[in-house]
Amino acid sequence: MKAFAAAVIIILAGTTYWSLSDHTLPSYPRTRFWIQAAECAQSTGRYLVVCDPVKGEIPVEDVSLADDRGHTLLLSVLARVFGVEPTIEVLRSLNIAIGFFGFLALVSLLTFHVGPKSAIFTALLGAYWIGGRAGPDVDAAYMGISALGAAALLLASHRRSLLSLVPIFFLLGFVALIREPVGLGLSLSLFGLAIVTMVQELFRTKEFDFKTTLRPALLILVAFTAIKAPALPTLIRDEVLGTKAVGTAAHGLSHNLFLGLGGFVENKWGIVWDDLYAANLMKKLHPTIEYCSDEYFKAIGKLYWSYVKEDPLEAKGLRGRLLSVLFC
Repeated sequence: MKAFAAAVIIILAGTTYWSLSDHTLPSYPRTRFWIQAAECAQSTGRYLVVCDPVKGEIPVEDVSLADDRGHTLLLSVLARVFGVEPTIEVLRSLNIAIGFFGFLALVSLLTFHVGPKSAIFTALLGAYWIGGRAGPDVDAAYMGISALGAAALLLASHRRSLLSLVPIFFLLGFVALIREPVGLGLSLSLFGLAIVTMVQELFRTKEFDFKTTLRPALLILVAFTAIKAPALPTLIRDEVLGTKAVGTAAHGLSHNLFLGLGGFVENKWGIVWDDLYAANLMKKLHPTIEYCSDEYFKAIGKLYWSYVKEDPLEAKGLRGRLLSVLFC
């Protein structure tokens, strides 16, 4: 318990320091739309829409394109339910809070399932990471949601009770809501962990039965349902308010996959890491498809796979060259 108390004090100290610090990272224009949606929720009680004086209530995904809905929803709840004025400073504090609770959950599990040294080391990292990238945008929450995801995987690997599936589901669902690609990666990790667990149990018991496979099978179910969390709030909004957005209700992955074929290095297709490049290319190939609509992501996904099939060695080599540029 002493190690756990020390770890908590370290995280609290780091959180307090960064909360009082003026250090902050710049943000993308999407934070402005988050604030506008929260102001709309505060005045009307309607979530995930922007109140336009001319057009009325606009689904937030039609102004904040291909974005995750977590920050918009959390800020709107704070504004509507708790009367908090939605500002850039509140978004920064929200990200610090996500980091605090993320690392608190992780060091708690590390203390009791791995060891006190790992908990103390993680707390020291957390004390820096919580605020070292402090800011109002989603990238400031990356370390916090990664810690929450690691806590979910640790819980899945050390707890045998079926009740542990509930917090695992909510942790991964929350991560996916904040940043869908991070949630997808963690869900795939949970899927792999479930497969390994099932194989280990089969080798241990030497038989294939319901009891042996139940928990791993449920872990797989959790992995594939938690990643659907980003679409749920907008589905509820559309059902209640009768809205229908043109833009996609989630972050969208195929756009980044396609641009990643080129990244920042030369390639045979002339792809560059630029949203406008992808937008202009798809407008040329599919003039009737709206940018960042569901149809857009399906079309650019098909183009991605056609390029990979056309020259898989080039695509694989580009990934390696891109990594060397990013990490060297």
